[in-house]
Amino acid sequence: MNTNDLVKWLEYLISIDRLDKFYHSKYFKAVKKEVLKEQHYECQRCKERGKLTIVKPTIKRSGVVHHVKYVRMFPELALSKYYYDRFGNKQKQLIVLCNECHELEHERAYKREDKYSNQERW
Repeated sequence: MNTNDLVKWLEYLISIDRLDKFYHSKYFKAVKKEVLKEQHYECQRCKERGKLTIVKPTIKRSGVVHHVKYVRMFPELALSKYYYDRFGNKQKQLIVLCNECHELEHERAYKREDKYSNQERW
């Protein structure tokens, strides 16, 4: 699937709130398998803290492959393992996370997005 077709398909899935179809697609499953293997099934956030947490893909809710730049906002990066930041540095786009770190990752993102609860920001 080329990038244009992927983006159109993802935009459609987002519009009908069925992004789960992407996560169950053969395209994402193939990339997920590669990422898990490349990152040795290790939670990358735990690893940053000096802790070893192995994610077992065969056990339900053991862990996930997380999109650093969210699919809803960056559909063109949905199957990319890396992206370039604004300084031109190569960054991981897909990272292995245990469930606990994945929940924390989304909780932090939610708090960042919901920083202001009203329109007045002073």
